[in-house]
Amino acid sequence: MKIRKIACVGALAAVATLGLTSCSGTAKAYAGFDENNAKYDSAKYSDSAINKTVLGEFDEIYAKAKENTTNLAKRYAEMAVAEAKLLESGVFVPTSTQGGMYAYSSVVPRMIPDTLWGNDYERLHDLMVCTSDLKVADRDAIKDMQKKAKVTAAAEDILSVFGLGTSARDKYRSDVKAYLSSKGYALKRTYSTVYTSDPKTWDVLGTSRAADSEAIIQTYDGLVEYNELGQIAPALAESWTISPDYKTFTFTIRSGAKWVKQDGTEYGDVTAADFVTGFQHMLDAKGGLEYLVDGVVEGVHDYLGGKATFDKVGVSASGNKVTYKLTDTCPYFMTMLGYGIFAPLNKQFFEAEGGKLGADFDPTAESYKYGSSANDILTCGPFRVTDSTAKTKIEFTKNEKYWNVNDLEIDKVTWEYTDGKDVQKTYNEHKDGKLDACTLNTTTIPVAKADTSKAFADYAYVSDTNATTYNAFLNVKRQSYKNQDGKAKSKKSQKAADNASIALLNNDFRLALCHSIDRVTYNAQSTGEEVAAYSLRNTYTPGNFVTLNSSVTVKINDKDVTFKAGTEYGEIVQTQLTADGSKIVAYKDGSSDGYDGWYNKTAAKEYLDKAVEALAKENITVDAKHPIEIDLPTFTGSELYSARANAFKKSVEEALGNFVKVNLVSCKTADDWYNAGYYTETGKEANYDIYDLSGWGPDYGDPSTYLDTMYADDKGFGYMIKCIGLF
Repeated sequence: MKIRKIACVGALAAVATLGLTSCSGTAKAYAGFDENNAKYDSAKYSDSAINKTVLGEFDEIYAKAKENTTNLAKRYAEMAVAEAKLLESGVFVPTSTQGGMYAYSSVVPRMIPDTLWGNDYERLHDLMVCTSDLKVADRDAIKDMQKKAKVTAAAEDILSVFGLGTSARDKYRSDVKAYLSSKGYALKRTYSTVYTSDPKTWDVLGTSRAADSEAIIQTYDGLVEYNELGQIAPALAESWTISPDYKTFTFTIRSGAKWVKQDGTEYGDVTAADFVTGFQHMLDAKGGLEYLVDGVVEGVHDYLGGKATFDKVGVSASGNKVTYKLTDTCPYFMTMLGYGIFAPLNKQFFEAEGGKLGADFDPTAESYKYGSSANDILTCGPFRVTDSTAKTKIEFTKNEKYWNVNDLEIDKVTWEYTDGKDVQKTYNEHKDGKLDACTLNTTTIPVAKADTSKAFADYAYVSDTNATTYNAFLNVKRQSYKNQDGKAKSKKSQKAADNASIALLNNDFRLALCHSIDRVTYNAQSTGEEVAAYSLRNTYTPGNFVTLNSSVTVKINDKDVTFKAGTEYGEIVQTQLTADGSKIVAYKDGSSDGYDGWYNKTAAKEYLDKAVEALAKENITVDAKHPIEIDLPTFTGSELYSARANAFKKSVEEALGNFVKVNLVSCKTADDWYNAGYYTETGKEANYDIYDLSGWGPDYGDPSTYLDTMYADDKGFGYMIKCIGLF
């Protein structure tokens, strides 16, 4: 199954951000190694075979876990065991999550949808923004108010649980406004921030990139939407029913919702049929979203394979109702509705923009314009796009014809472009009142502390972290040594390239690399030393993402182990790692975040020694004079990211005794850096040996939203597998 919601970490999306027994054996047997000329030939071994070699144990355990759709405790526990095997494969090392940095902000906390998954947490229409920065004490007080309100929400009747009663939410917002007023704060109706990457497309149904969806989501509503207390609340669906077997979901579309052009002209009514059109276009577009519902919604698999027409797909409209029929019980289906995959689409407008449905869909047709710019989509959401100038500005203005316009807190949102080169720009612009928030980095922290006009201790808070996980991916089948546009070229010799390719197929070598990265020092180059550990993550799926709803017994290395109800996912991951003798500390003290559970120079050296011995049998000498050369694309146009890459290089080379040399491959612009890996569509295009720019944000409330991205079976392959050079 292949799903996509790929995120990038940069100055950039990071205004916040970075065993098994040895698989060495005989490299020539599985790596395409030709002993006659000592040259690695990637074409001699298939992607699927390499994937089985490096991820086979994970695939086997995970496939079994996915089959369980009714016993959630067992499903989660078995998925946690599978994740342990994934981490032990060493194909990536988690680096960080979003947030965890010092920041100044006039934005009121906890006013956006409270959920770890989907896109709803990117919605800005309920944002509250003050005319001045909030003090840390006041931010903490509001966070405490939310905690108490969530308890009240959980105690509401069953209608509230399903989002049909929002009294707790309304009271919470009213209480926050009263608190702010009592403390002398005034609210305003504008919000200004920065962005780092223009949307590649404005078609939410044809993209999986966070840089696209975080902009487009301001222009449409979904069927339902998470609110500030984590409840699923009505949006374009005013109500819904669920069949007793949880296989049929029917939504009643509210009357009065309108489609609007970006100039504010009304185009037509939002109808139930628009959700059917949107679903078909999403399947046709094949932007990576379609596999999210493959095997979930009836008929999708056969439609994608060309074995059935769309009328056999389990999505239909009748009057003002749209119905989704599932192939089997899906315990997380309602949580999926917060993702753009279920967005509506006006058929008449789509066809006017050259769009076609079914087999006739051709995104390369000269007449096809849908989503090519902001003016080539409609809005049915809170904002319309009134300015979109590449690498300059994106401006969202209140949609006066929005069905819920009277409840909007914000009239205008302005995004100002930054390329990350000037590390003090956002701080200066926030101080001048141009931006409503800024994160602080190693350059601006001392500047802020020296500024006597604002007490650092009173206003500098540590920003919340979220469920996005960034990783440093290792390329196990490298085929590109320059970007597709010819930039960011490797300087390695053919022999060095061959040796590295063979080494990266060795599990011990990969783990040696993973354990050699001092992630605290690496992260400190952007966050500052004081908070460098806050945003570190040690798992792919956050340790607290799900908890067991009942006691369950599962096999840990053929031994029955019982986990009690309330056990967090991360604890089970760690239990398996410990049983395997892994050196990874993925979960401790109730968390998978906030410490470095991978950096271990002793373990790195032990794994390296085993790898060196195995590679010697393949006529590859590895020592300080003959190191394995590893290419790391580096944004040299940014002082901050150059410093981070150099910290990475120093850490790896010192921990591994210079048996590994890290080449910092120059990417002069942010686009060059993105093009080395983040913007690539296939593993073949991945231009690196190790890459620290990509990450994953969850689409729905089940661990499979992460693990599917690294899983391959006869139906397809996970989207993030391309980050390790395959498919």
